[in-house]
Amino acid sequence: MQLLMTTWNYPPKLGGMEVMIAQIVAGLRRHMRVRVLGPYDPLERDEPDTVRAGRGGLAWFILSAIFTGWRLLRREPIDLLIGGSALMTPVLFVLSRLSKRPFMVIVHGLDLVYEHPLYQFMLRRLLPRADYVIANSENTQRLAEQLGVSRVNIQVIPPGVALPQTIPAKRIDQFCAERQLTQRKIILSVGRLAARKGIAEFVTVAMPGIVSEVPEALFLIAGENPTDSLAHKADVKEAVKTAVAEQGLEQYVRLLGRVDNETLRALYQCCDLFILPALDVPGDIEGFGIVLTEAAAASKPVVATRVGGITDAVADGETGKLVACGDWDGLKMAVVDLLTDEAKQQRMGDNARRRVEEKFEWPIVIRQYQALLEAVRNRDHRTLMSKEQSKQYSEQDSIKQFYDSVYYRAANRKLKYRPHFRRLARKIGLRRGQTLLDVACGRGEWLLVAQEKGVQPYGLDLSEKAVEICQTMMPNGEFHTGPAESLPFDDAQFDLVSCLGSLEHFLKPELALAEMRRVAKPGASFLFAVPNAGFLTRRLGLFGGTDQTDAYEKVRFMAEWEALFARAGLHVEGKWADLHVLSTDWILAGRWFALPLRLAQALSLLVWPLHWQYQIYFQCRAD
Repeated sequence: MQLLMTTWNYPPKLGGMEVMIAQIVAGLRRHMRVRVLGPYDPLERDEPDTVRAGRGGLAWFILSAIFTGWRLLRREPIDLLIGGSALMTPVLFVLSRLSKRPFMVIVHGLDLVYEHPLYQFMLRRLLPRADYVIANSENTQRLAEQLGVSRVNIQVIPPGVALPQTIPAKRIDQFCAERQLTQRKIILSVGRLAARKGIAEFVTVAMPGIVSEVPEALFLIAGENPTDSLAHKADVKEAVKTAVAEQGLEQYVRLLGRVDNETLRALYQCCDLFILPALDVPGDIEGFGIVLTEAAAASKPVVATRVGGITDAVADGETGKLVACGDWDGLKMAVVDLLTDEAKQQRMGDNARRRVEEKFEWPIVIRQYQALLEAVRNRDHRTLMSKEQSKQYSEQDSIKQFYDSVYYRAANRKLKYRPHFRRLARKIGLRRGQTLLDVACGRGEWLLVAQEKGVQPYGLDLSEKAVEICQTMMPNGEFHTGPAESLPFDDAQFDLVSCLGSLEHFLKPELALAEMRRVAKPGASFLFAVPNAGFLTRRLGLFGGTDQTDAYEKVRFMAEWEALFARAGLHVEGKWADLHVLSTDWILAGRWFALPLRLAQALSLLVWPLHWQYQIYFQCRAD
């Protein structure tokens, strides 16, 4: 696979977005060829597979990216275009239309709220046309949705972080002694001095109260004004200096300016806690807070405000403390509490490090990018709904609305242990102690049978009512509401993943299958039940479909289903007919005058060849 990354935010520019994009490129290059169209670099370093703009300035970069990108696309077998921020959307849109390649955009938050009328007009018109949008937090996802991007076309992938090497204690002691940090309680802030960070306000309002209760407190501020930023023009550094002088805090606050990586690593290691008192500023936002996970990787607790994507980076009460934006008393008390309770500092710091190892370490994040890139490259554009339908409501919402209405009507019906599910459990050999995820689990009839066999049930469904029913019937199970294209489960978690009678309703089946592979253990089994376009009664025009065709449905022939599984890296180990109609429940379900016809159909399925059957089971394993 070959990828073309177009990005204005790239080293030698400084900032969290720049570091993040560089790490994504480096991580993906271990698995595929990634070409980069980047901004002007005055040092003109020799960088493989990287083409720089010939001069500085955004306008020149955009023109250069379009012309250079088009030349590359004409001569290179590039599969996919990706932009480093929403700013790149018009470039990618043009290149995608010229080359017929799909394009994706990574969005960060600030790049979605920048208050320029022409820029906002461009985002609303072009960003929804991206094949996929990657958001760095759930808050950024909501911002993208407000710009018209369908939720089903967004996936949240957080920024990654590298685990730092521990500096020997002797060197840390020397570092602290040289800078007169010994015996001080150190509060650390790192990052460009943007107004939204709230540093000047923190010094003015919170620091006087902190030093009155913790006289040994010292606030270290590492960072400079973002002079090369398109959005940040305020002189925050001067505002902080003024606040320090006015409050008489010269002995308690130090502005360190820009520091090198070795100094930064030492600062993280010797501080007691990290602070990010972010503000809710119109036209600016803290999309995630990469510095928060950097502090967590160094086993440091965090005190921050509940703004933007910070809630994704910090687990409140577990890895740090979150307070409401503008609650300076709450912020002061949170800082004092951690500075005076070393046991709590240690516990939260350990939790923070553990959470980074489980969720934010770069290899984990890069695997998520890999899976998504493969799914988007292989996506079936025929699964998109019509423009007329998308104007009325989003595709995923229409399906959710339909199933919510179905399951609200079914809420009072008693669940049954259906005989065909018991036969299915015997056929695939369910065993006690296994873990089973049923994607689009509905009311949970299949999971009830699995639970009866001693299997631990997990389920996901778009319908909140369906999930509510499952939780009531199986209180020991774990159930979530959401789309199959973004599963809220860890990698390699399940022995068996099933999706029975729903894959035909997924708008992005390739992406859903990639997610199912991700959460399955090595050697896990996959079970699918899907409708067959070759169903004889359908082909004769005697079958119009079930009531589920009121929602989006894409019915395929058996060979098409097998090709879909193969593209997802799943090979078919077995396939057989779904004979759930061989039950009195199904035969007697219709009106009395339809009984002979339903009975004849049930019996005929016993003798029809597989390619004539209504619904087919496929049992698969990953390649």
